[in-house]
Amino acid sequence: MFAVFPLSANQAIITGSGGTIITTKDKGQNWQIQRLPEVDWVRDISFISEDEGWIIGNWLDIVNQQSESNIFKTSDGGISWQKLDINLEIDFSVYRLHGIEFLNSQMGFLLANPKSTIPDEQAPYPGLFFITEDGGMKWTQMDIGISRKYHQIVFIDSLTGFLLSQPYYSNYDFEESQLHRTTDGGKTWSTFPDSGFGRINFVNNSVGWAGNFRTTNDGESWEYRKFNFPPLESTIDRIWFTDSITGYAISDRTILKTVDAGDFWSIQTKVPCGFLQDIKFYNSQIGYACGYGGTIFYTSDGGENWYRYGEGITNNLQDVDFIDKNDGWTVGYYGTILHTNNGGNDWEKQILPEECDSIYIRGVDFIDNETGWVAGAGYILKTENGGKDWFVQLKIELSEPTGCIRDIKFLNENIGFAVGQESIDGPGFHYQTSDGGINWQRADHGDLPFPLDEIYFVDNDYGWICGKYTLLSTQDGGQNWTREYCDVFLRCIQFTDHEHGWMSAIDEGAFYRTEDGGKTWTDVPYKNRYYHFMNSFHFFNNNQGIAASWLFCDILSTKDGGLSWSQEERLPPARLNAMTFVNNSLGWAVGTNGTILKFQGSYFDTNNSIYTSYNLTESGVSIYPNPFNPITTITFSLPKASQVKTEVYDLTGRFVTVLCDRHYPAGTYSVQFDGSVLASGIYILRSRMVSTENPGKSQVFTRKMMLMK
Repeated sequence: MFAVFPLSANQAIITGSGGTIITTKDKGQNWQIQRLPEVDWVRDISFISEDEGWIIGNWLDIVNQQSESNIFKTSDGGISWQKLDINLEIDFSVYRLHGIEFLNSQMGFLLANPKSTIPDEQAPYPGLFFITEDGGMKWTQMDIGISRKYHQIVFIDSLTGFLLSQPYYSNYDFEESQLHRTTDGGKTWSTFPDSGFGRINFVNNSVGWAGNFRTTNDGESWEYRKFNFPPLESTIDRIWFTDSITGYAISDRTILKTVDAGDFWSIQTKVPCGFLQDIKFYNSQIGYACGYGGTIFYTSDGGENWYRYGEGITNNLQDVDFIDKNDGWTVGYYGTILHTNNGGNDWEKQILPEECDSIYIRGVDFIDNETGWVAGAGYILKTENGGKDWFVQLKIELSEPTGCIRDIKFLNENIGFAVGQESIDGPGFHYQTSDGGINWQRADHGDLPFPLDEIYFVDNDYGWICGKYTLLSTQDGGQNWTREYCDVFLRCIQFTDHEHGWMSAIDEGAFYRTEDGGKTWTDVPYKNRYYHFMNSFHFFNNNQGIAASWLFCDILSTKDGGLSWSQEERLPPARLNAMTFVNNSLGWAVGTNGTILKFQGSYFDTNNSIYTSYNLTESGVSIYPNPFNPITTITFSLPKASQVKTEVYDLTGRFVTVLCDRHYPAGTYSVQFDGSVLASGIYILRSRMVSTENPGKSQVFTRKMMLMK
């Protein structure tokens, strides 16, 4: 939740990602939650009464590189919203709507800004300023003589208003922000000589604040106040004053208050989870704060006491492990360890030692119902009673706060592995234990230049570790490791047997597959790979797998070993970071904002056997010559009549051409690929052959081809 708007002593609206709008009319005792269609987030909101208001909704289609901004209106206090047909002449490939302010039911102002910073001062994209006099149906663009970005607009009466602006080449820099004033309803504007103004909020028509600046004379002049904040975990994000001396501020998970115009700030409360994003007060007593994970806090006594609405954990969850259909654990930010003993129907937070109660926990691994380990920040902890008690086994002094133990895996009660990073881009490390974690030995000798991210063992001998530009493998249970370097940041790795494995990479959504135990890896093209980076995945066998994409929160499935993927579901705004399955039809996934999903069922036809019983060998598809210039011949042999579709992709996964898509009798056939109009480079040939007699039996081949001109 990004922004809160108190409308009365009882009523408030809070907006967030995914087009989420939640409203209360009884001080938060009950909330209505809704999502606006084709809206990614609500940018700004303006109400002239408890019932009538307007919001800006922004939407971005990254796949098709399209974006749009719309205005929605409510006449019932936010219970329902109507999209207005505004017909603005704006290039939404460059601009998005940014701010809105209505004076009454007819007159309002609208701001639009470029979507990204434009450093080229020879081609500026300043903000756009619009006015309406018919309730927002028709908007007229005005030239107000301020060639900057427009950050916020506030009116204190029908004539007097204030505009906060930034240089058009800047995102938001307090040092360069300026404040402008109008006294004729927005027709003309004057600029104050100072800079460094912040968010505007007026207590009444006379008293107002704009960051560190205060006015007590209707905004005719502004006095700079130095704010003396206590040491905090981060900078102050939002400030809100309720009178000339009483104000509130938020910093990550901290709420502060001043009663002397900022000379001294006291910490009122630390919220247990979710970074705070906004704080506002309706009057001197009633206020709200909101933040990540749907976090909402309310006070009715001027901040002396803050009450959280809702239950549960909203911290990001990073890993999950189930040992059977009932017992499971998930871990995440701020020392979060949750345990279930009924298949995820209920979760109980487990208690860590005091020194670890707020650390970032990245990995969890249990070998039975009682014995398990968690790792994160610079700690490894163990439990021997199902998590009722945890004790520290290893503490590592990391070079930077961004350092972390990223993953932990145990083969049995004695042999375990832990990997991580000294800092976010610093060297990696690799620890091993042979006595259940009583002693941990550094296994990498300090010679890993890049972070390590994930461990996977298919049995007690064969294991792999992946990370940034790095892949390690062992065939003797970790006694010896072979190191390889690659040119991508590997994120996840899994093998179903000694030969078949998959890896995903952050870089451009790369996805790799091996059929020879990692001796060679094939970069597999798939649709929209730039936008579907596989943040987590699980293969049930050599053919069938499920993946969760990084950006769109999609659940994808494959039936051909990862060569092609289909979308199964689109989730609410939450990114899945890890998944685990106890069998082919029961699993769990965890992710951002406390998301826990349980999967029961199957995306797959259990009779579908893709690579088996088709009797096509590796020589079933051949390419000659290869490399070639500019024509090569693809030959394939069919033991039975089949439908054959052969396609070509480039290395980014973009489709190039179809070479054939037709029925063939049994026999040997050839098709040609002409690359005369293409650039030199490596291309991927994908040929899928489906038996006519038994459509459930098929095979897919991929081959690399090199065009050299």
